[in-house]
Amino acid sequence: NTEIKNLLHGVWSPDGNKVVFLKEGSNKTIYLADANGANEIALPFVGGNMDWSPDGSQFVYQMKSSQGNSEIFLYTLETAQSVNLTNNNSFNADPSFSSDGKQIAFVSDRDGNAEIYVMNADGSNARRLTNHPAFDNFPVFAPDGTAIAFQSNRENERTEIYLQNLNDDSPPRKISNFNGETGIAPKSWSADGTQILLYTNQNGKDQIARANVEPYPSKLILSDETADLSSPRLAPGGRQILYQARLADRGIELRLTDLETRATAKIFKTAPNYPLNSQLAPAWSSDGRQIAFNNKS
Repeated sequence: NTEIKNLLHGVWSPDGNKVVFLKEGSNKTIYLADANGANEIALPFVGGNMDWSPDGSQFVYQMKSSQGNSEIFLYTLETAQSVNLTNNNSFNADPSFSSDGKQIAFVSDRDGNAEIYVMNADGSNARRLTNHPAFDNFPVFAPDGTAIAFQSNRENERTEIYLQNLNDDSPPRKISNFNGETGIAPKSWSADGTQILLYTNQNGKDQIARANVEPYPSKLILSDETADLSSPRLAPGGRQILYQARLADRGIELRLTDLETRATAKIFKTAPNYPLNSQLAPAWSSDGRQIAFNNKS
């Protein structure tokens, strides 16, 4: 950015209008300016890792408090004031906003080990997400807020990226596998939450990598000990699932299950010994009112 003299590196607001940055040769403060360099001010603190709120009205950052501990602060542009959100006399760092701006993920050792926590954007209701003797840090919310990716050295003392689902108690899943150290930063997810940008030094040099992410772990929906289930088709409204069940007599049933009530209706059945290489292959109409399928009568 040649419009800002001596800019070393900065973090731009989501709308691209503002930037918080460091200047080359100046390590005693950080600066806030318009993206074109106008209205530059020196902020009265030296902030570390930080992230902007989605609307660009605030940013959250880590900084040593007057007690010498790393705390998390929230700076509001309109008031030019910072508020200590953690203030608990322990190590708190690596803050990251959720996409709706209502929550902040961070790392803290308040319970004796570096773990991932989430709190409301005003600092209230801090709650612990991980529980492992490894060093967990740099949490980043998925775009839809249902999961958090974070760094951890919980396997072989090598830092990899893990995904913690927030909707259940399942353990974190590793989503990277590089022969080196791997890391992430805020705003590194794709908009649809299916990919995330990482950095790694697996070949001795820093590199940028892209990992595919399955946001939701696989979950068993339907099973039947007396039949083989296949060809699932979700109804346009998302509440019902249409599928075929091959029975012990080798006949095939078309079934319709309501995913909320779990009620199942058997809507068609072939004769026994239906050809093994043949399928009914059911399909919904676009309005969900009709079903088409094959049948060798």
